Amino acid sequence: MSRKDLDKVTNCNGRDFVENFGVVFLDEIDKLIETDSTGRTHVSRSGVQRSLLKMVEGGLYAGIDTTNILFVGAGSFAEAPVTKLMPELQGRFTLRAELEPLTKEALVEICRMSSSEFHAMVKLMRIENIEVKYDLDTFEYIAEKTVEANSVDNLGARRLAAIVERLFQDGLYDPTQYVERGYDLCGATLRKMK
Repeated sequence: MSRKDLDKVTNCNGRDFVENFGVVFLDEIDKLIETDSTGRTHVSRSGVQRSLLKMVEGGLYAGIDTTNILFVGAGSFAEAPVTKLMPELQGRFTLRAELEPLTKEALVEICRMSSSEFHAMVKLMRIENIEVKYDLDTFEYIAEKTVEANSVDNLGARRLAAIVERLFQDGLYDPTQYVERGYDLCGATLRKMK
């Protein structure tokens, strides 16, 4: 970005900034498609889609010119394909990218992050004065179970959170029995139990 462009950005008001540099991320756009009990998909939330179309097609929307705003839509489209959205709405999202499923190695790295669901549960157990015992094999076990569960219906890292929650379930519901002995989630222990 040139100095002249940078001056434009820093000297513009909020409305100008939004209209010229705004990015809107629409997560779970796939939830606008509803499937009926027979498994057929149909667009029953067309009112929401029509409202969204007015915003993303460019022009004045609620007093903001959306012509230069970048709209990014994301969803798993596990229940219904993107082609079940209104054709006009599909046309406004012309670039499409499909992400590769998370690998076991990627899931292990997610588990190891200090901000992960796993470490949040460890901190929660500390509140109850429970020491959680785990090792690298624990993360491998969680990743394997996540990959296995995702092979049926791929929910990505969301599935990882559900599996972690299940592992901590006993300790969360009856923490008193683990205060003295700790909560053993070492990979070898988990493989013997399951």
